Parts: sequence; C-alpha cells; structure tokens
Amino acid sequence: MPLPTARSAPKTDIEALYWLIFGPPGIGKSTLAAGFPNAIFFTTERAHRHLSIYDRQIKDWQDFRLAVQELKTKDGSKFKNVVIDTVDLLFKMCTEEICKKLGIDHPQDESYGKGYDAVKTEFQRELIKLSLFQKGIVFVSHAQDKEITARNIKYTKTVPSMPGGCHKVIVPFVDVCCYCGFGKADAGKRVAIFKPEEHLEAKDRFGRFPAEVDLSYGAIEQAWREGRGLRAAPTKVSSPIKKIARIKSGGM
Repeated sequence: MPLPTARSAPKTDIEALYWLIFGPPGIGKSTLAAGFPNAIFFTTERAHRHLSIYDRQIKDWQDFRLAVQELKTKDGSKFKNVVIDTVDLLFKMCTEEICKKLGIDHPQDESYGKGYDAVKTEFQRELIKLSLFQKGIVFVSHAQDKEITARNIKYTKTVPSMPGGCHKVIVPFVDVCCYCGFGKADAGKRVAIFKPEEHLEAKDRFGRFPAEVDLSYGAIEQAWREGRGLRAAPTKVSSPIKKIARIKSGGM
C-alpha cells in the first residue's frame, strides 16, 4: 500500500462517531441511544420494554459474532448506528466463552496473564470487525463510584461500571464518553456531561461539545453542529526572519 499523499479529513458526521454512554439506572441512557438515527440495538439485558427499537437480542458471545456478520446482509445495511446495551454484559459473555475454550473457570487461572490477554484479543477482534461497517457505534454502561489513589491522595471518581479489561479496550476506542446525570445549575435537569473532571470520567476527542447538554439526541446533535468552532484554531506565529525584513524596510 502506497504512503498517503494528503492529510485525512476529521469526521464531521455525528452518526459516524463511537460513543460510550454511562450513568445510573433509569436516568435515560437507553432512551438517549434510541434517538440515534436508524439504530439497531444489540441487547444483552432485557430492560427495553419501554422503548420502540430494532432489538437484536444477544444470548452469548457466539450469538454476538453472528449478529455482527448479519450486518453484512441487505437488512443490516439500512442501519446507521449499532447500540450495544450493555457492554458490561457483552464483555462478560466474551470472558465466559474464552474460559470455556481454555478449560478454566476464570482468566486468572492462566499463568502470566494469558487468560486476560486471550479475552482482550478476542474482544478487540470483534470490535474491529464491527468498525469496518462504517457505522456509528454506541456502547452503553452503568456507573459506579471507584476509589482512586493518586499522589498519595484518595478520592472517589464516577466511572463506567465495566470490568477493568473492558474499560482498557473501550475508553481508548471511543471518540466520545458522556456521563448521563443531573445538571449542576439545575439539580432536577437530566443532562449529558462531556467535560472530564477529577471526580468524573468523560471525554470529547473532537472538543465540540459544551460541558453539559440536555439529555436528548436532538439537543446533542444541535450542540455538535454549533460546536464546530469550539476548538481554538492554532495561533499563527510570524517568522522572525520575515519580521526583521519588514523592520529594515520600514514596515512593522
């Protein structure tokens, strides 16, 4: 493959992004995900009876692999977004499958971390396959408070409830990580929080979202459109050689 001759263009289509949405139960995570255009849900838990969605229920890891292949079909091509709800249980299914193949009860039963590596490799492989369909991907997780120790200081941080191995794969993979909770100014208002804080995990790789947005896909899409100029343009630094030349010629 030849080397590129031009820079790639940043993504401008919100439907092409990879998302991680997390928050407490009942806050509206699945409802938010259901607002993504032409979304199909790969559901690992049965908590969607209040929603009208395209629901492809996932019973185990092999069934998930089959569902990914089904996206190649004519029926699969009509979907623009794939929602995995929840990714916590999907990772658990992957772990169970690998343990079954290795004949062990837990990944730690393999020495030198080989069990954990096998789970991570299998999980990443299927996510890469899913990414090749050029669709948006939305991972849904719950939230948990985790004790963090940094610089000999302990504090509590709200993070996704995914297992550690899942967290190490998903968080670097996604473009956006938003926490679904309540606003700071209005404690009764449900919002999506995009700004990372010491006590809250969040992420906006494009820098286009404000700190908080109303918890609805319409509001988030509008914030994306209006946030194109949020990331400051690089400051143009004039060349010192050119500046000296202007001074000698009487210019400034």
